[in-house]
Amino acid sequence: MLIYLYGEDRYRRRERARMIVREFEKKYGNLGIEHEDAEDVALFESLRERVGTPSLFSPIRLICVENMDPAILKASKELRVWLKSMVGEESIVLLLQSDAAPTRESAFLSEEPVTSERFDPLAGREIESFVLREAERRGLRLGRGEIGEYTETYGGDTWGIVMELEKRSLMSDTPPPSGEVGSHKERVPQKTF
Repeated sequence: MLIYLYGEDRYRRRERARMIVREFEKKYGNLGIEHEDAEDVALFESLRERVGTPSLFSPIRLICVENMDPAILKASKELRVWLKSMVGEESIVLLLQSDAAPTRESAFLSEEPVTSERFDPLAGREIESFVLREAERRGLRLGRGEIGEYTETYGGDTWGIVMELEKRSLMSDTPPPSGEVGSHKERVPQKTF
Protein backbone atom coordinates (compact mmCIF):
# COMPACT_ATOMS: atom_id res chain seq x y z
CA MET A 1 0.00 0.00 0.00
CA LEU A 2 1.21 3.48 -0.81
CA ILE A 3 0.21 6.72 0.97
CA TYR A 4 1.56 10.03 -0.32
CA LEU A 5 1.24 13.18 1.80
CA TYR A 6 2.57 16.32 0.16
CA GLY A 7 2.44 20.10 0.29
CA GLU A 8 4.09 23.06 1.90
CA ASP A 9 2.10 22.94 5.16
CA ARG A 10 4.43 20.68 7.10
CA TYR A 11 2.57 20.94 10.41
CA ARG A 12 -0.75 19.63 9.10
CA ARG A 13 1.03 17.07 6.92
CA ARG A 14 2.99 15.70 9.88
CA GLU A 15 -0.12 15.67 12.07
CA ARG A 16 -1.87 13.56 9.42
CA ALA A 17 1.15 11.22 9.30
CA ARG A 18 1.05 10.90 13.11
CA MET A 19 -2.63 10.02 12.93
CA ILE A 20 -1.89 7.29 10.38
CA VAL A 21 0.89 5.92 12.61
CA ARG A 22 -1.45 5.90 15.66
CA GLU A 23 -4.11 4.03 13.68
CA PHE A 24 -1.51 1.49 12.58
CA GLU A 25 -0.26 1.06 16.18
CA LYS A 26 -3.79 0.41 17.44
CA LYS A 27 -4.30 -2.31 14.87
CA TYR A 28 -0.83 -3.92 14.61
CA GLY A 29 1.31 -2.64 17.50
CA ASN A 30 4.48 -0.61 17.11
CA LEU A 31 7.04 -3.30 16.27
CA GLY A 32 6.44 -2.97 12.54
CA ILE A 33 6.95 0.80 12.32
CA GLU A 34 10.10 2.26 10.78
CA HIS A 35 11.09 5.85 10.02
CA GLU A 36 13.35 6.80 7.15
CA ASP A 37 14.68 9.86 5.42
CA ALA A 38 15.00 9.75 1.64
CA GLU A 39 16.77 12.92 0.63
CA ASP A 40 18.71 11.26 -2.16
CA VAL A 41 18.65 8.26 -4.47
CA ALA A 42 21.16 6.25 -2.37
CA LEU A 43 18.95 6.41 0.72
CA PHE A 44 15.94 5.45 -1.35
CA GLU A 45 17.86 2.50 -2.86
CA SER A 46 18.77 1.19 0.61
CA LEU A 47 15.12 1.49 1.65
CA ARG A 48 14.09 -0.56 -1.36
CA GLU A 49 16.56 -3.31 -0.38
CA ARG A 50 15.35 -3.41 3.23
CA VAL A 51 11.69 -3.52 2.23
CA GLY A 52 12.46 -6.81 0.50
CA THR A 53 13.51 -8.33 3.85
CA PRO A 54 10.52 -9.65 5.84
CA SER A 55 10.03 -8.52 9.43
CA LEU A 56 10.42 -11.02 12.24
CA PHE A 57 8.20 -9.02 14.57
CA SER A 58 5.16 -7.97 12.55
CA PRO A 59 3.28 -9.40 9.57
CA ILE A 60 2.63 -5.86 8.30
CA ARG A 61 5.16 -3.03 8.29
CA LEU A 62 4.59 0.70 8.14
CA ILE A 63 7.58 2.57 6.73
CA CYS A 64 7.37 6.35 7.10
CA VAL A 65 9.59 8.10 4.56
CA GLU A 66 10.18 11.82 5.08
CA ASN A 67 11.75 14.30 2.67
CA MET A 68 10.84 12.22 -0.37
CA ASP A 69 11.66 14.36 -3.37
CA PRO A 70 9.62 13.38 -6.45
CA ALA A 71 12.62 14.47 -8.56
CA ILE A 72 14.37 11.30 -7.30
CA LEU A 73 11.82 9.31 -9.30
CA LYS A 74 12.58 11.40 -12.37
CA ALA A 75 16.20 10.29 -12.12
CA SER A 76 15.45 6.60 -11.66
CA LYS A 77 12.99 4.63 -13.74
CA GLU A 78 13.85 1.57 -11.64
CA LEU A 79 12.60 3.32 -8.48
CA ARG A 80 9.39 4.41 -10.23
CA VAL A 81 8.69 0.82 -11.28
CA TRP A 82 9.44 -0.41 -7.75
CA LEU A 83 7.15 2.18 -6.11
CA LYS A 84 4.35 1.32 -8.53
CA SER A 85 4.75 -2.34 -7.53
CA MET A 86 4.29 -1.34 -3.86
CA VAL A 87 0.75 -0.08 -4.53
CA GLY A 88 -0.73 -3.56 -4.36
CA GLU A 89 1.59 -4.85 -1.62
CA GLU A 90 -0.36 -5.91 1.46
CA SER A 91 2.48 -6.59 3.92
CA ILE A 92 4.12 -3.16 3.52
CA VAL A 93 2.58 0.29 3.93
CA LEU A 94 4.82 3.04 2.57
CA LEU A 95 3.91 6.46 3.96
CA LEU A 96 5.75 9.01 1.80
CA GLN A 97 5.97 12.68 2.82
CA SER A 98 7.17 15.51 0.61
CA ASP A 99 7.03 19.28 0.32
CA ALA A 100 6.70 18.93 -3.45
CA ALA A 101 3.77 17.83 -5.57
CA PRO A 102 4.37 14.84 -7.83
CA THR A 103 6.27 15.52 -11.04
CA ARG A 104 5.09 14.27 -14.42
CA GLU A 105 7.13 11.08 -13.90
CA SER A 106 5.69 10.52 -10.44
CA ALA A 107 2.09 11.54 -11.23
CA PHE A 108 0.93 8.04 -10.24
CA LEU A 109 1.49 9.11 -6.60
CA SER A 110 -1.56 11.36 -6.77
CA GLU A 111 -3.81 8.92 -8.64
CA GLU A 112 -5.92 5.95 -7.54
CA PRO A 113 -5.20 3.43 -6.01
CA VAL A 114 -2.50 5.44 -4.18
CA THR A 115 -3.93 7.32 -1.20
CA SER A 116 -2.71 10.89 -1.49
CA GLU A 117 -3.44 14.13 0.36
CA ARG A 118 -2.27 17.61 -0.47
CA PHE A 119 -1.50 20.15 2.28
CA ASP A 120 -1.38 23.64 0.80
CA PRO A 121 -0.85 26.68 3.04
CA LEU A 122 -4.07 27.90 4.63
CA ALA A 123 -5.42 31.40 4.06
CA GLY A 124 -8.48 33.50 4.89
CA ARG A 125 -11.22 31.72 6.81
CA GLU A 126 -9.33 28.41 6.70
CA ILE A 127 -6.42 29.81 8.73
CA GLU A 128 -8.82 31.51 11.16
CA SER A 129 -10.66 28.20 11.67
CA PHE A 130 -7.32 26.47 12.16
CA VAL A 131 -6.25 28.97 14.86
CA LEU A 132 -9.59 28.64 16.65
CA ARG A 133 -9.55 24.82 16.51
CA GLU A 134 -5.96 24.54 17.75
CA ALA A 135 -6.61 27.06 20.54
CA GLU A 136 -9.65 25.07 21.69
CA ARG A 137 -7.62 21.84 21.67
CA ARG A 138 -5.29 23.54 24.14
CA GLY A 139 -8.09 24.92 26.33
CA LEU A 140 -7.62 28.50 25.13
CA ARG A 141 -10.45 30.85 24.35
CA LEU A 142 -9.55 33.48 21.78
CA GLY A 143 -11.48 36.54 20.71
CA ARG A 144 -11.82 37.65 17.10
CA GLY A 145 -9.04 40.21 17.56
CA GLU A 146 -6.63 37.64 18.96
CA ILE A 147 -7.34 35.26 16.09
CA GLY A 148 -6.64 38.13 13.69
CA GLU A 149 -3.34 38.86 15.46
CA TYR A 150 -2.20 35.25 15.00
CA THR A 151 -3.15 35.18 11.33
CA GLU A 152 -1.59 38.60 10.71
CA THR A 153 1.65 37.70 12.48
CA TYR A 154 2.08 34.18 11.11
CA GLY A 155 0.07 34.19 7.89
CA GLY A 156 -0.17 30.56 6.74
CA ASP A 157 2.67 29.35 9.00
CA THR A 158 0.68 26.73 10.93
CA TRP A 159 3.81 25.50 12.70
CA GLY A 160 4.50 28.98 14.11
CA ILE A 161 0.86 29.43 15.14
CA VAL A 162 0.79 26.12 16.98
CA MET A 163 4.07 26.84 18.80
CA GLU A 164 2.72 30.20 20.01
CA LEU A 165 -0.57 28.64 21.12
CA GLU A 166 1.35 25.90 22.91
CA LYS A 167 3.46 28.51 24.77
CA ARG A 168 0.32 30.39 25.71
CA SER A 169 -1.37 27.24 27.00
CA LEU A 170 1.65 26.48 29.16
CA MET A 171 1.35 29.89 30.79
CA SER A 172 -2.42 29.62 31.20
CA ASP A 173 -4.01 29.13 34.62
CA THR A 174 -6.82 27.10 33.09
CA PRO A 175 -5.80 23.53 32.33
CA PRO A 176 -6.77 22.32 28.82
CA PRO A 177 -9.28 19.50 28.42
CA SER A 178 -7.84 16.25 29.78
CA GLY A 179 -6.12 14.02 27.21
CA GLU A 180 -6.06 16.74 24.57
CA VAL A 181 -2.97 18.13 22.90
CA GLY A 182 -1.26 20.44 25.34
CA SER A 183 -3.03 19.05 28.38
CA HIS A 184 -1.11 19.19 31.64
CA LYS A 185 -1.76 15.47 32.12
CA GLU A 186 -0.04 14.76 28.83
CA ARG A 187 3.00 16.94 29.61
CA VAL A 188 3.61 16.18 33.28
CA PRO A 189 3.67 12.56 34.44
CA GLN A 190 1.36 11.95 37.42
CA LYS A 191 3.96 9.77 39.12
CA THR A 192 7.57 10.54 38.42
CA PHE A 193 8.95 7.68 40.49
